[in-house]
Formats: sequence, C-alpha cells, structure tokens
Amino acid sequence: MWVKQLGHFPLPVEVIAGGWKQVQKKIIAFGCSKAELRKVNDRAFVTDNSHYILDCYFEKIEDGAALNISLHLIPGVVETGLFINMAHSVIIGRADGTIEVK
Repeated sequence: MWVKQLGHFPLPVEVIAGGWKQVQKKIIAFGCSKAELRKVNDRAFVTDNSHYILDCYFEKIEDGAALNISLHLIPGVVETGLFINMAHSVIIGRADGTIEVK
C-alpha cells in the first residue's frame, strides 16, 4: 500500500539480541507508542545475522532522515527499515499483476 505519510505501518528496527530490552526503552523515549519484539510461533524472530526485530509504532514520522540518524545512534541498533537515500525509485507490485514505478 502506498501512503503519503510515514508512520502508517510499524517501522522495523533490527537490534542485537542481547540488548533488545534496553533498545526498546530508548526507542519508546523517542515518541514511539509501542515497540514490540517480532515473534513467530511465540518465539522471537531471528534474522539471518542472529538479531531481533522490533516493530515500532510511530503515529507519524515527520522527518525520516532525522529519526533514522537518532535510531542508529542508539547502541544495539543494527539497521532500520527507513532506507534513507538508498533508492531513487520504488517498484510496487499489485495483486492483479500490475506494476507501478514511482
């Protein structure tokens, strides 16, 4: 789904497994209403690099670049789902098979 305002969906933040609770507290202090540990079958989801994912609920993300920097400055944050300045276009695949490039 294409949205005009960031924050419509939870922002995934990859964090080291050993310190996820401390990172969670710091992310909530940034105005995140909830930062949930992603789970599969009632167990923490583990990435290919043995990290965890926190799904972070922000009502609105006004300045994605600033939030991305702030999150990366938290010890224990590996990566965010913001991908600032990493792409120049977006390819959207729809259920009916159509593709849109923006």
